[in-house]
Amino acid sequence: METSTTSDNGSASTERHSLVLDIVSDTICPWCFVAKRRLDRAIEEFEKEGHGVTTIWRPFELNPQMPPEGLDRKAYRSAKFGSWEKSRSLDAGVIEASVDTSIEWDYDAMEKTPNTFGSHCLVRMAFEQGGADLQSDVIERLFSAYFEQGRDVGDPSVLTDLAAEVAIEAGVFPEDSHTNSVAASVRGELDIAERAQITGVPSVLAGKLFLYSGAQTVRIMVEALQLAAKSPQDAGPASSIYLS
Repeated sequence: METSTTSDNGSASTERHSLVLDIVSDTICPWCFVAKRRLDRAIEEFEKEGHGVTTIWRPFELNPQMPPEGLDRKAYRSAKFGSWEKSRSLDAGVIEASVDTSIEWDYDAMEKTPNTFGSHCLVRMAFEQGGADLQSDVIERLFSAYFEQGRDVGDPSVLTDLAAEVAIEAGVFPEDSHTNSVAASVRGELDIAERAQITGVPSVLAGKLFLYSGAQTVRIMVEALQLAAKSPQDAGPASSIYLS
C-alpha cells in the first residue's frame, strides 16, 4: 500500500505514488456533506484496487460577507432565494437526493446561517495537529453539528467544544483564530481558490487536475479517481495549486 506524508504548509508528499485530493468546501454547504459521505465510499472502493488516497480539505466561503455573528437563517435565506417557501423547497430537494448517505437532516433546528471562517480555522488546526485523518473527522463533525443537530458552527463556544472532542488545542474562537498563523493560512487558501476561479463547491482536484464539482454519484467519483491515477504527471502533489 502506498504511504503519504504531510508537510507543515498543508501540502502532501508521497513515498510511493499515492493520490492526493484537494477538496474545496464550505462547512455549511449541504451538497458538500452529501459529497463527503459519497467520497468516503468511493475511496473505499478505489483503495480495493491497490491505490492510496489522502484527502486535504480546503476552505471556501459561500457567504464571504456574512457578519461574524451570522444571521437569522429564515430571514437570510428568504432574502437570498426570494421566499422562505423557496428555501424550504431547496432543503427538501437535498433531503430527497441524499437518501443514500444516511444523513439525518434537521433543517428545523437551524436558527442561524453562520459565518464559517472560524470553522475553517478549526479544520486547518485539525490538519496541522493530526493530519488528514483528523481533519476528515473534524469535517464530518462540523457537518453533522450543523445539519443534523442544528448547532451554530460559527459560535466560538461550539467550535471550542468540537475541538475538545478530538483533543485539538484550538485556542479561543473567533478572536484568536482570526489573528494567528492559522487564520493567515486560511485566508491564503481562500485567495488561491478565488484565483483558480473556483466558484462552486464541493470541487475536487488532484494536483492541477480538476476532477469534478458537486455531489456526484459514488460511481462517477470512483471513475474520476481512476482517471487521476492514470495521470500522475498532472495529479501528483508536486503540482498542487495550494503549494507555495
